[in-house]
Amino acid sequence: LERSVVIVADQVRWTWASLLLWDLAIKGGSATRLLPVSVNDDAIDKDFLAVCTCFEPASALQPAAPLQQAAAERAPMGFSRLHGDAELFRKKWVEKRTASGMERVSFARSMQQQMLALLTNIGYDPADGTLPCAP
Repeated sequence: LERSVVIVADQVRWTWASLLLWDLAIKGGSATRLLPVSVNDDAIDKDFLAVCTCFEPASALQPAAPLQQAAAERAPMGFSRLHGDAELFRKKWVEKRTASGMERVSFARSMQQQMLALLTNIGYDPADGTLPCAP
């Protein structure tokens, strides 16, 4: 990552993004906002884009290990558990095609609620969409 890079990630409240959001929140050198967007999806009608601007040099931001491995090693259990749950469901839905549409709807809604609770616990402010950033 270089200074002034902008990262945009979509559907961050019910996908593997639990580790991305945790990594952005604990890593200094960036500012992140979660912006609500309408989605045309049977499971959910609203999700969020994460928009992150990096303002530190690359050497300060690049993890030594891949993001998922590095973030999982230091993320609180709730974030790691959500990541694991999302990966298991992704395999069931995408790779094996064994999940029903109703299971997907239920899973997506549950993930959104759990992610909101975890983000709120680390200082996320739903009113303005600001994700906290470590100094």
